[in-house]
Amino acid sequence: MEHLVFDANYEWVPVTDDHRNPYQFPVPVGHLRARHRGAAVYRWVSRRFDGTVESIYVGETDNLGRRIYGYLNPGPSQQTNLRMNDEFKSLVADDHVVTLEYARFESIRLAGTQIPITFLADKHVEDRGARHGVVQPSVPMKRRV
Repeated sequence: MEHLVFDANYEWVPVTDDHRNPYQFPVPVGHLRARHRGAAVYRWVSRRFDGTVESIYVGETDNLGRRIYGYLNPGPSQQTNLRMNDEFKSLVADDHVVTLEYARFESIRLAGTQIPITFLADKHVEDRGARHGVVQPSVPMKRRV
């Protein structure tokens, strides 16, 4: 069996509004849709009032602005968006702050070869799940009972 090593250096950056304030659910995202139209690996982070991270949901998209809009305005057949919207509302009702961040990639190496950052925006790469490998070690958002 052969192994292929995929290594990425990245940092999580808050999605911000025009005044550089971090986005917090459920603020409308009209202005964010235009600023964040590109492909992204993103995460929703739920923090308790004391700042302790309770849960994280990681995803990827070819258009972050459209994806954010879908979470805030889920259609009747969009099961994931409906589920996440309900979860976020529940967390906010329990005095949690739900924020959104995206991964800013500094470098990517595949089998020891430097790969351009634009690699992540390639639809063929997305279809094969390469973005998921970058952020796999995360804590899934769980339904609280």
